[in-house]
Amino acid sequence: MHRTSVLAALGMSVLAASLLGADEGPAHVADWAQVDLTRPLPADLATPQGKTRWDLSGVTLGSRWTRIVRAEASSTGFAARWVEERPHRGLGPAIAAVVADPTGRGQVESWLLPERDPDLWRPTIGRAIEVETLGPRGPEREWIRVERAGLGWLILPSGPREVVLQRALVLRADAEGQLQPAELMHRWVDPRAGLVAEVRGPVTPDGRDRTHVESAAVVERIEQAALNLKLYVDSIDRPVRAGIRFGWDRGAATPISSLTTGGHSTMAQLVAAGTWNFSVNNLVNYPNMEQVSSLMVDLAADQASAFGQCGFTASPARKLGREDRLDASSVPDDTLTVTERQGGVTSAGKILLVASHRHEERGGTGVDGEARLCHDPGTGRVAVPLWSFPNEDPNGDWFADLGDTWQSDPPFNCEQIIWTNAIISDRLWAKSGTSASLGALSGRQQGQIVAEGPVTLASGHTFNALVARTWVEYNLFTGSSCLFATQGVRTVVHLWEVPSLGTVVRLQSGNSATSVDGFTSVDETDIKFGLFPPLSITVEDTTASTVELSWNPGTITDEIDRYKIYWDTDSGASSAYTFNSDTHPGQVSFAGTSAVVSGLTSGVPYFFTVTSVRDYCEPGLCANNDCAPSCPEPDPSPCPGVSCTVVTPLESAVFPTQLAGGATPIPAEVGATPGGACVPTLEVTGVTMEKSNGSCKICWTPSADPCVEGYQILGAPSPESAGNFSTLVADTGLTNCWTFDSPDRFFLIVGTSPAGSGPWGHFGQ
Repeated sequence: MHRTSVLAALGMSVLAASLLGADEGPAHVADWAQVDLTRPLPADLATPQGKTRWDLSGVTLGSRWTRIVRAEASSTGFAARWVEERPHRGLGPAIAAVVADPTGRGQVESWLLPERDPDLWRPTIGRAIEVETLGPRGPEREWIRVERAGLGWLILPSGPREVVLQRALVLRADAEGQLQPAELMHRWVDPRAGLVAEVRGPVTPDGRDRTHVESAAVVERIEQAALNLKLYVDSIDRPVRAGIRFGWDRGAATPISSLTTGGHSTMAQLVAAGTWNFSVNNLVNYPNMEQVSSLMVDLAADQASAFGQCGFTASPARKLGREDRLDASSVPDDTLTVTERQGGVTSAGKILLVASHRHEERGGTGVDGEARLCHDPGTGRVAVPLWSFPNEDPNGDWFADLGDTWQSDPPFNCEQIIWTNAIISDRLWAKSGTSASLGALSGRQQGQIVAEGPVTLASGHTFNALVARTWVEYNLFTGSSCLFATQGVRTVVHLWEVPSLGTVVRLQSGNSATSVDGFTSVDETDIKFGLFPPLSITVEDTTASTVELSWNPGTITDEIDRYKIYWDTDSGASSAYTFNSDTHPGQVSFAGTSAVVSGLTSGVPYFFTVTSVRDYCEPGLCANNDCAPSCPEPDPSPCPGVSCTVVTPLESAVFPTQLAGGATPIPAEVGATPGGACVPTLEVTGVTMEKSNGSCKICWTPSADPCVEGYQILGAPSPESAGNFSTLVADTGLTNCWTFDSPDRFFLIVGTSPAGSGPWGHFGQ
């Protein structure tokens, strides 16, 4: 194999850059910290497989360093060369190494920058990376077998990250050029930020485990290469009944400082935090919170008529969002919102607010009481965009991301858009202008995506979210001439929006906010606690035909009626699961938040996920808002004594989901193999043979099959049939070369594991 001289050694990065020639600039920059191995290590770090949540928040950190990865223009014949600056297997704090790709298949990039790998999310059989590192030890040839070993959330001292867990078996060439098992690594990869944690150590001869942890490190800050979260139009305009959400409303005048663990006093400070923990909002701390349930349903004709004065009709493009709540006195206080999607196929997408019925049945007058808002452009009113998706990706899908803005245009110009319950002057007109207390009022509804980061909810679930700020401001008039304003209005809503899940936190100001982010309290909250997939799933045990699972559903389970288990021999990231506990109930035995799945095939890898299910009383808005047994309201029912006539099982998110730029939250999935070991399925290739000092030396390309724990050399006097290869010449372990003496003249190499041997090529075994 072609090798070059050592171009980098111990020294500063500036010196390394001058030696390495043309520099294309850094592709990744991150600040890291070594984990102190003299202190007890959490099991989630030492033995991370079979899990979907890893808590490393309590590790003790030692020395700090910066990892820099950059491409280098190559003049040595290598197809790709990259420079990685970092401690090199514990040899020093300031090392630059050239990592080259002798195969020309872009493998170095997928190793050093795994977030760029399009197959990162999916378990792949036959995934191997071959690199050559020019570092302080001189040229080192490495062959790395990489497999996806988990999906979920990693809790670091610097905060939570959604990650893919990689398992990497590293074989390193010895003095004779033969590859020998060297170390076993586990790497946590944030698909939007790259490598964020790793643990490594010498590997056992079968390649299955580490003998001990030799080093571990975690990221503290990503300085370059983090990708923006994307919010696609389809993740907001979701199918009806795609999932129900439950949340908590803390009520009017709730201090912003009490909403999160950060104690931020203003909305501006809260948004700027970049990570948000709303887990303090529970019934122990705030026992008088109102529960809110939210669901998107079809807009039927009788539902459209309930908006009365708005005068619009139902259409397939319009949907009804229901937000139902009960106060402590069981008085209903519901909000109905009609939306319509425009564009998003061949042009930029928008979601318009057509109409809203706020505080239904609560009573009261004016905009603070029960009111109907009408914005249907079909009735001559100004179109009001709730969302805009101005960006198109290479696949032709439209999305919004950080910094995008939108607004209604033109401004409201003495437009009659509000009806209230007032006996006199029940109609209100809106127009731009000024207010003595609120200042300039634009007469528009506006929106902007102002932040992104991980958000932790009341149930303990964590998701990556974009924060959208929407606000409306105008003067109100009681007459169509709009001569004398009766009230200035500025209402600001902040939404923590998770792709494919929707809004997980809503914080709404009162109607007289003095600015868009300077206020210190909110009048409405909706902090979700479900219905979400489990926080984590763990493989507890396996037998020859069963896998035992357990899961943590989160801290709030009141609205979970049951659980559903899915499984298949293919990951849900690749295709829909074939089996589940509803269609195959005889194979699953539940016991609370654990279950045993039986009837599985020994030696075959399986993938499992768990969802939460709510048997929900089907929502329906009755004519004239009257409740009747034939037209029930959602559960909890605002109509005591009315039984539910239609029950719809609603489920939390399940694979497959759209992995839009690594932006979509993925339900936890674990892998397990009944019997403990799996049967190899790939042939051994690249076999060569030569004479060496009178003996036979046979070499082969290491198998990328993750089931392979060693190799066998089989000999035969003649190659006519598979049965002739009955002589076991050697069990070689994981090395890729073997020197031996044998009377046989023909040889085969097969991958092996305790579960069986791999195929024999043209012999069909």
